Amino acid sequence: YVNSDYTYNPNPYYIQCPGPFPSDNTKTYVISVNYNSGSVTLPVTLVSFTGHYQSGLGVQLQWTTSSEYNSNYFAVERSSDGVQFQNIGEVPAQGNSQTTHSYGFTDASVLKHAGTTFYYRLREVDLDGKSTYSQVIAIQIPGFNELVLWPNPNNGSFNLQLPVSDNQPVELRIVNSSGAVVQRLKTSDAYVQLQLPNAASGLYFVQVRYPDGTVKTLKMLVVK
Repeated sequence: YVNSDYTYNPNPYYIQCPGPFPSDNTKTYVISVNYNSGSVTLPVTLVSFTGHYQSGLGVQLQWTTSSEYNSNYFAVERSSDGVQFQNIGEVPAQGNSQTTHSYGFTDASVLKHAGTTFYYRLREVDLDGKSTYSQVIAIQIPGFNELVLWPNPNNGSFNLQLPVSDNQPVELRIVNSSGAVVQRLKTSDAYVQLQLPNAASGLYFVQVRYPDGTVKTLKMLVVK
């Protein structure tokens, strides 16, 4: 809107909203009136919506609101083509607030999709079921060019991101602090989930041996 001055008249009840307003249907105007006081309340104001990829964790989304009225929750939606979106999680909203609030959401499922671009948007849902959408942001998931282990520390169950190419198998060895090999396997997958059998608490070494003889090692702490 160009002019944000509102005129309230108690009898009869009406609000005068000076224009002009755009006629191309690109904006939505929502006004709520408290008939006891005649006060005007604006809807949820989204200040920012950003995201980035963090190695070993996934896509980290952050957003901030400066005010909220009648807000119920934020639905986080994701798309692989920027057209068809699906709900991947929900974050409770503040309900009613006139102060700044920050929110966050982690999409760890993208760790299985190296070299892919994903599109994200927020759907803010009110207590009355009405909803509005944020802008769409695009985030590029990098290729598998580094060895990543998460979570660390863990309870013996963990994930590995492996920099593999041309389906060349690599050998994985899990070695305890005494030098004994507690698990060994070969894989050509870029993402694997592992569970150490009867793992005791302590320090372990995750060794990856490539066909050319190169060995990469990560330290891992198991806590039971």
